[in-house]
Amino acid sequence: MVHGGGWRLGDTRHAKVVKNKLVRWAPQGIAFISVNCPMIPDADPIAQAGHVAAALAHVQRHAAEWVADPARFILMGHCAGGYCPSVMWR
Repeated sequence: MVHGGGWRLGDTRHAKVVKNKLVRWAPQGIAFISVNCPMIPDADPIAQAGHVAAALAHVQRHAAEWVADPARFILMGHCAGGYCPSVMWR
């Protein structure tokens, strides 16, 4: 999960970003991972997408430690956070 914030703000520690997703998926046995990324002006949106790609690769490498399938991940985001996945798959 990539939080929104117009590439300038946002944080996974904000309860509204994570809590409702955990409530929905954790009881179903679905792992939920949320990632922060560097913000403008420290990183432009392309660099932010690269950061998210690196985070995804990291959790896929460690998926077995959580009894998860590294080939079965869903990448999602809202607002600007939804932009990162779309850039990564171009």
